[in-house]
Amino acid sequence: ENIITSTNAGNTLDLSTSPSAHTITLTTTHLSGGFDGSVDGVNFINASVMIGGTGNDTLTGTNLAGSIWTIGAPFLYTVGTNILTFSAIETAIGGSNNDIFNISGSRTINLNGGLGNDQFVFANSAMLNGTMDGQGGNDTLDLQVYANGLGVTLTAAGSTDGMNGLVTAVLPAFSNVDILLGSTSATNDTLTGANFDATWHLYDGINNQYAIGVQT
Repeated sequence: ENIITSTNAGNTLDLSTSPSAHTITLTTTHLSGGFDGSVDGVNFINASVMIGGTGNDTLTGTNLAGSIWTIGAPFLYTVGTNILTFSAIETAIGGSNNDIFNISGSRTINLNGGLGNDQFVFANSAMLNGTMDGQGGNDTLDLQVYANGLGVTLTAAGSTDGMNGLVTAVLPAFSNVDILLGSTSATNDTLTGANFDATWHLYDGINNQYAIGVQT
């Protein structure tokens, strides 16, 4: 069964009156500019606007290369020239390919990278009121354009890989992060290790490593 079948751009899938928690999965791009996928196993075709309900909704992106999430005003998911505008989504999840999440402003959403080598790129002064989980792959937390010094605290080794932690006043919790890039303009970033036996490998200021056991 298809919820949306029109081939015109601008199709809206509106779940705003639904109190249920919905699982929304994008499967591929559509020739008319939107995305095909499913909601709770029911297929839709060529959606270009997605409005979640009042429950705890998740949106999972395609497994296509070039997936970019704009966590700003508005929220967008793009692959090439195909664009989905989305709102009222509590958790955004990347597919099995490499995803880029560009965060700007103060935004409330949980971000999960999926299985690829994902990048979570924060604009200057951006704040994420939610959790960030790199999940599988070699995932990067990129804070390079922040103008002010940042305080990053590691709390444990990640359950999948990398490290868990937080960034004071920026990100309350991250997990499974493999690469951390601090501000390139501020000179007072701090990195505090977790309360576990750990080893610091300090090389050239670029490829430094922090390890708990064999996990870095």
